[in-house]
Amino acid sequence: MTVVFGAAARLSWPPGAEGGDVRISERLGIGLWVGGPALGYLLLAAYPCWRWHGLFRLPLPWLWLAIPGAVLLVSGLGLYAWSLVTVVRAWQAGALARTGPYALVRHPAYAAWILLILPGVALLSGAWPMSLAPVLAFYGFCRRVEREEAAVRAHFGEDYESYCRAVPGRLAPRRPACRSADDSIAARDVTKSS
Repeated sequence: MTVVFGAAARLSWPPGAEGGDVRISERLGIGLWVGGPALGYLLLAAYPCWRWHGLFRLPLPWLWLAIPGAVLLVSGLGLYAWSLVTVVRAWQAGALARTGPYALVRHPAYAAWILLILPGVALLSGAWPMSLAPVLAFYGFCRRVEREEAAVRAHFGEDYESYCRAVPGRLAPRRPACRSADDSIAARDVTKSS
């Protein structure tokens, strides 16, 4: 994840854009902090889960795990690819990504990994220790997301603030806060008086 995202960030940063001399780790945001521990854990857990599979096996038939696991994995990879294409196009235009998956959640690439890809891998492995990987990724996301959003907010200002109001969900879609009836009446009265 981080290698692909890093390559996309390095190749897509607009030439001559403000911050063009920014280190690649700052362009990546929190991707290394989200994906690194989770993927490291998966690699470390893979051998014991393979070696002593009977000890770590989930108590369900493998097919019951494989089908939802494959669906999660394929869906997650699709969402991740769509997110990368969308954000790369926005970066090349020097704009904030607001379309595609970014119209649904503010961090769709992280959502793909935390909610779909890592749980899919855990189910396909058939071993319960693998289910800790999305938990570790979510922990890394929670610890670092404020830093990434502050950097984006500093770069895009009010445009990012309005985006956050329109798309309140960080990982899962949420409805924007509804205006109260008083706000709707006041807005209608202002329009009539104009």
